Amino acid sequence: MTGLLFVFLSATLISQSFMDAMSVVIILYMLALRFSKKTQKTQFQALHSRHSFLFEIGFIILWLATVAIGLKDSAHFAKNLWEWKWILNLYFMYWFLNHYLQQHSGLNQPRVLDVGFWQPLYWILLACFGYGAISYASGIDLFKQMPLTHGQRFAGPFDDPMNFAHIYGMYTVFLAPFVLDFLKTGAQQKKHARDWRAHALASVAFACTAVSVYLSLTRGAWIGLFTGVVVIFFVYNWRWGLSLFVAGCLAAMVMYSASTTFKTRVDQALNPSQSYDSERYNLWRSNWEMFKDHPVFGVGHGDYKEFLPTYFEKLDIPADHFQSHAHNQYLHFLSNTGLIGFIFYMTFILALMVWTHQGYRRSRNPVLIGALGAQVAFHMGSLTECNFERAKVRLVYLFFCALALAVMAQERKSSTP
Repeated sequence: MTGLLFVFLSATLISQSFMDAMSVVIILYMLALRFSKKTQKTQFQALHSRHSFLFEIGFIILWLATVAIGLKDSAHFAKNLWEWKWILNLYFMYWFLNHYLQQHSGLNQPRVLDVGFWQPLYWILLACFGYGAISYASGIDLFKQMPLTHGQRFAGPFDDPMNFAHIYGMYTVFLAPFVLDFLKTGAQQKKHARDWRAHALASVAFACTAVSVYLSLTRGAWIGLFTGVVVIFFVYNWRWGLSLFVAGCLAAMVMYSASTTFKTRVDQALNPSQSYDSERYNLWRSNWEMFKDHPVFGVGHGDYKEFLPTYFEKLDIPADHFQSHAHNQYLHFLSNTGLIGFIFYMTFILALMVWTHQGYRRSRNPVLIGALGAQVAFHMGSLTECNFERAKVRLVYLFFCALALAVMAQERKSSTP
């Protein structure tokens, strides 16, 4: 199962198709276990507690009903509703990780999911950084043997720097607690060579991946990564969090003065009418008008494309304007599923963050605080991008949610008499 876990993680860092294939493999694997006579059915427990299945099922049914009502007049009803299969991904990844942890608990080996456990992930991240660095320096997509589609922007194994940045940003934040532990106890760890090497390798992977996210020039991912790490520091110690926040702001000011590239990207955000960011601004305006006209159930999840031409005309936006999702996940849910769908989404994501934080406060497990930081990075990045609409980015987010829930499930089990 360890091999399957890290093959899945490799897939999330390399390819959408590979990622989809591995998520299906995990579902099939867990279905086979579910109907095995030897498998303990308690491994297939609810997300929050052993007794919350009815509440969770009710919540999901009501959420899906809200989406279905908004899509009642849609020509793409079945297709758009099928996109909500991500719920299966969340549950099956949770059950897979829960089963894995249950199988490995109590064994005479280093603590499962400690800094040493994740070493294959560090090497994968470093390999992807090396691949991306060669592509970035040469301007050639090594796999396709063609010039990079998005110019001089770091995209690793992906062809899209935005997807790359938001995915790798979550992984970067996830590694931050291990780096923090390394900084706190580095001298002591030298007495234990294995732990010291693992923390050092995690720190190198963190630094390289953070650099690659910066070089992607994806501002939303910059904000998400920085905020996620600051939140982790704040949870550890509010003085550390405040110090990091101030240091980050000062560093940004220095970079704004010293780096033309950084200055240009910031100026584009501050003056959208003077750059292609005006397209994002017009999409925000259009989606806000959709929400105002359809405030309860929205225009239908995924049906925004049918409505954009009408709202472009209403707002005097050229008909040939770039058409896309809202480039803001919260606004996207408001326009597509209305206020009711938005409330369901906010309840879902806030509950996961609250549960993860509560789990960390009880156990001080670095995996939990890393998973919380990754969630924060995802949601902050969603201010300028529809991360939840991008299947590859969403799947990585769901993995960190499932990981946190599985760790907490095992901790609840171990604390039960």
